[in-house]
Parts: sequence; C-alpha cells; structure tokens
Amino acid sequence: MMTSVLIVTNDAVAMTKLECTLCSTGSDFFQIKKADSFSVALDYLHRGCIDVMLLDLILPDSQGMATLHRLSEVTPGMPVFILGDVCVEVMQNKLKTGCVVGYLSKDCFSSDLLVQIICNMLQLPLKKAVIVSDVTHADIVLNSINDGVICTDLNGNVDYLNLAAEHLTQWSKLHALGQAIEDVMPIVHSGTRKSTENPVQSVLKSDMPTMLEPGSALVRPDGSELEIEDSTSPIHDVNGTMVGAVMVFHEITAIQARSAKMAYFAQHDFLTNLPNRILLNDRIAQAISLARRNHTQLAILFLDLDNFKQTNDTFGHAVGDLLLQSVTEGLCSCVRHSDTVSRQGGDEFVILINADMSGNDASLIAFKILKSLSTPRKIGDNILHVTTSIGISIFPVDGEDAESLIKHADIAMYKAKEKGGNNYQLYQNE
Repeated sequence: MMTSVLIVTNDAVAMTKLECTLCSTGSDFFQIKKADSFSVALDYLHRGCIDVMLLDLILPDSQGMATLHRLSEVTPGMPVFILGDVCVEVMQNKLKTGCVVGYLSKDCFSSDLLVQIICNMLQLPLKKAVIVSDVTHADIVLNSINDGVICTDLNGNVDYLNLAAEHLTQWSKLHALGQAIEDVMPIVHSGTRKSTENPVQSVLKSDMPTMLEPGSALVRPDGSELEIEDSTSPIHDVNGTMVGAVMVFHEITAIQARSAKMAYFAQHDFLTNLPNRILLNDRIAQAISLARRNHTQLAILFLDLDNFKQTNDTFGHAVGDLLLQSVTEGLCSCVRHSDTVSRQGGDEFVILINADMSGNDASLIAFKILKSLSTPRKIGDNILHVTTSIGISIFPVDGEDAESLIKHADIAMYKAKEKGGNNYQLYQNE
C-alpha cells in the first residue's frame, strides 16, 4: 500500500530534492502530492487522502505558528515534518499544536535518511496502538481474576489496582491512585492487634519477594477486617531496574470456612451429622485414657435397626433417610451431651457412654433407647414403627481398646438379633 506524502513549499529547489529522494525508493512506495501554497495544501487535506506532510512554514499565504494552528484545526492528527530551520516560537509551541513530529534540515532533503524517518514516523501510531491494545488486554485479564492485584511506584504510592482489589480494599481506583499503600491497605495482626508493615515496603527496601505473616488482616475504611494471604514481588523494567512493587492477595476467611467444613464432614456422617467411625474411634481412645487414669469404666452400645431393609424396599430410600434422621434425634435425646452417638453406616449406630458405667447402668440406657424408638414415627405421609437390637460391651472387662470394644458390642448385638430383636444383650466371653 502506497504512502501519500504532501510536500508543501514554494522553494522549487527544495521541492525537487525532496521529490527525487522519495522517488528513489520506487514508484510503488510513495505517492507524492505537491503544493506551493497553504491554500493548495488545504485542498488536498480536505479530500482526506494524505498520510504525512512535509511543510515549509514560509509560504506566500501563511507563515510561522499561524500555519500550524490552522493546520491543527483542519487535521489535528496529521503527522507533520517541518522543513528547514525552525524559529524559537515554533519550538516552544510544538506540544501545543500536537501535529509536529519532527524537523528536516536542508541537509536531509537529499539523504536516504528521509525515507527511513518517514517510515519510522508512520509506524509510530501503529506501535502506540499495539501498546494500548496490550495494556487493555492485560487490564481485562487482571479484572477477570478473583485475586486482588495492586501495584505501587518506588515511593510506595498506588499506581494500579484491579476490580478485585477495589472490592477487597473498599477503595475505588479513582481515589486510590497516588495514595500511600499503607493508607489503602493498612495491615494488623488479627491476634495481637498490632499494626504490621505492608509487604510492599519490605519489597521496595530489599528488592526481594516476600509475603505477610499468617494471621494478617486488612482493615477496610468501614472498620471491617479481612484475613488475607498475599504474594508481593518487585517490578523490574527491561533493564532489570526496580520500578515498583506488585501485591497479589485474596481473602482467606471464605477459604478457612470451606476448610473447616471439609474437616467437619471428614469426621461426620453427611446424612445425620453424627460423628463417623474416625471421630468415634478418636473419642473412644480419649475416653479409655481418662478411664485408665481414674480407674473407671465406660460402655459401648452397638445398635442395628430391625428390618430396616424392608422399610427401604417398601417406602424407598428417601423415606429411609428421613427415618434414620428421626432415629438419630431419638438416640441423642436418650444420652447426655458428654456421650457420643455415632453412625457407622447404613442402619448401624454406636454410642459411647463416658460415665463410670457398670453393666446394669448400661442396661438402663439401652432400655431407655428401646422404649424411645418403639414410639411410632410419622415420616411424610407414613406412620412407621421401628425397633432396634443393642449389644453392650464394658471397658475394661470386655476390651481395652476401641476396636475390641466395638467388635464385642457388635457380637452382643447379633445375639440380640437371634433373640428376635427389640432387645439388648451384654457381651459375654463364652
């Protein structure tokens, strides 16, 4: 694609030199337009077919700064090279007109550098467009992530923050830019309440990446606090010189809540919220240690609902699940808060009785459970009757660890099943 160059001068010699120099590149590169007055030049500009202008400021119908002002009004984006010597007034007002991109002395009129200068100048807007495009793309990407990103200059003053950082800090970009990082992101330790140096300042001092101590909290303008984690690093230019710092951070309150929830369900049954095998075994081990120290006893009750499979097959698993939840409430109402009711899986439950229990004491609790569960239960539109078989083992008589006690209580439960269900049996060695 040819570049259209308008040469504006009434100096015939200069016009010839410039035309010859541009034509030396070949007829397919430059399309040359010529004007010996500003009025003729304006005619070309109004047609909108000029890419660059080589302008003599001494013309018959316009001279000096007046020419540049009139030109900037007609085509404010037109790149212009001034031909010949430039007066001080033009030099001082170059930035005000915004159209002058360079100057060509008479020595350059016949030089091959003229072609290179024009080519470089024409590529400048394209390079600027690429840079703007890259910056825009980076801003879109950074605004699409959930982590806050905040950058500062060498003085620790904020010069960028993404949307997530605006949300987390409660500072808008408009008000945060130019503010000290300590004002936008004041940090305290959530335990000691002492102020903590922002990691940006540490990075600017050491030129090394760093991060906040655990338990650090961001204090927001409304007084609320967010516990955060971060990664803060220096920013270097192409020469390796540090020019600022960047901090990437996120709230860990929600993460902690998710972690706590995951830890909870790792130790609890999803359907009934009762402790599962893992947590039960841990509590039995602790109870055994305490019983040994105090020379006391404890009891394990192993329960299995009678004919629960028939209930599931008849009414469906949804009704079966609701029945298990109802049974859970009944079991918990029969024991103290210090005891543990656990679901082993299916329709099996294990209860740890922490008190100094004898066989007779455990039998009383088992009887209480049998009586409670025998009450008809309304599940949806159905009235269901449920009974259970219970096996009992006592520490240390029937076992000295969780595995033995649960195993022996399970054996006793099957003995209760053999007797027709809806009863309890104490474990017997024989």
